[in-house]
Amino acid sequence: LSMLTLERRGGVGVGDIALGGQPLTTEAYRRHCAVVQQQDHHWACLSARDHLRYALQLYRPHLRPSERRAATEQLLEATGLVGCQHTRAGSALVPITGGGGLSSGQRR
Repeated sequence: LSMLTLERRGGVGVGDIALGGQPLTTEAYRRHCAVVQQQDHHWACLSARDHLRYALQLYRPHLRPSERRAATEQLLEATGLVGCQHTRAGSALVPITGGGGLSSGQRR
């Protein structure tokens, strides 16, 4: 998996990887691929909306504020998180007062 996610962890890669019949370049990987890690890494006190907004700021810094807001709305819709967009993530160590945080499926 390290090879497929372009992580450098030793060893020697042998073979070819293609995406849509074309060689998988670093640029194509960044444009078309994403990695969802097995363990969740979220700030317990931030909501689903906050996490998406910060991710857009980090990974798409070129977006204007209005474009970032629109992209956040699109992501909330596409991921089915509209109904829990203001729910804080929570964690086993930081429970959310008055109820649970996001489920493990929602966090992913």
